[in-house]
Amino acid sequence: MWFIRNIGGMEGVAYTNFQSQYMPASEELSSVHLTGLLDERTGGFTLPFSFSFQNGDLRPFRPAWGLLDAFLAAMEAIGLANSPKVAVDYENRIKWKMSTLGLFFDNISFEKVIGGPIDVETILPNI
Repeated sequence: MWFIRNIGGMEGVAYTNFQSQYMPASEELSSVHLTGLLDERTGGFTLPFSFSFQNGDLRPFRPAWGLLDAFLAAMEAIGLANSPKVAVDYENRIKWKMSTLGLFFDNISFEKVIGGPIDVETILPNI
């Protein structure tokens, strides 16, 4: 995943040091090690989605993302949701989380910074 930015840095989710031109592109997955994320025997995940990248304005994602994960974990704990096992399960959860955030910005927020349609891409190592 390559990024082209016009910022010099970030403080939390706030963009800082805006530039008048775009910075050189940077490859953001170069330090991510995919070894061990998939169980070659079963095809399932060993460390499912231990990292993720969100493109765009991070402010609407970061405060809610972990809270929505906690909600899903609570639903699993009481038997109202299954634990994700395959890529499509994770994709469906991400779509739900994005839809939930989108509804917040459509109906409650002062500004709409998340819209649709929602696209989710899964990148898996070639095993």
